[in-house]
Amino acid sequence: MDSVKENVIPTVIIRPVRSVPSELEQCKSLIRTLWLDQHFPQNFLDRVIKAGDSELCHVEEKYLKSPRNHWWVAQLNDNKIVGQVSLRPMSSGGGEDSSRFYKYIDPQDYCELRHLAVLPEYQRQQIGYRLLKASIEFARQNKYKALYVNTMLSMKRACEFYERCGFERAPEIERHELANTKKIKLFNNIDQLTEDDWNEIKNLGETEVKHYYDQSYFMKL
Repeated sequence: MDSVKENVIPTVIIRPVRSVPSELEQCKSLIRTLWLDQHFPQNFLDRVIKAGDSELCHVEEKYLKSPRNHWWVAQLNDNKIVGQVSLRPMSSGGGEDSSRFYKYIDPQDYCELRHLAVLPEYQRQQIGYRLLKASIEFARQNKYKALYVNTMLSMKRACEFYERCGFERAPEIERHELANTKKIKLFNNIDQLTEDDWNEIKNLGETEVKHYYDQSYFMKL
């Protein structure tokens, strides 16, 4: 993380999200923008966007009032929300088996980074870095020992961002069926992906795509 050069943008403020309708709607729009940019089939997009909306509807009790959880936004001077990120214990759901990467760290000491997103027109301005930095500082203050984040192989810029910031890439790749995301095939390393798998990763805009591919990253705190 220290190796990433920070270019401070004074017009952007990183602060906790406010549980007010106008602000939550901007956060929901950020989640929609992130997913729509991936060109998944519409029925899959509808499910994941609905899940993100539901989480924001309960942001106060699940994040702002819950110990060791938090949600931040990046705000311009005109109150426009251009980025966001949230953090929660890994035990809250998702990634529970991820202690396989740091086997000596208790799963309760892992936290999960979620919903890191910056509007396309504000990317490459260190906003994502500043959101991540706020998350890491909060995690250390709350005695977490490891940070976990899950993204997709198709999100190449996200993968490159986490690697630049000092995350370690897990060797395993999870392939999920779009029709049933709990149906998973585990590849022990990226070299096990077939030509058909890579074709799906590269052709997300095509309706015949049936899977997405998860990549996990980890950081010791």
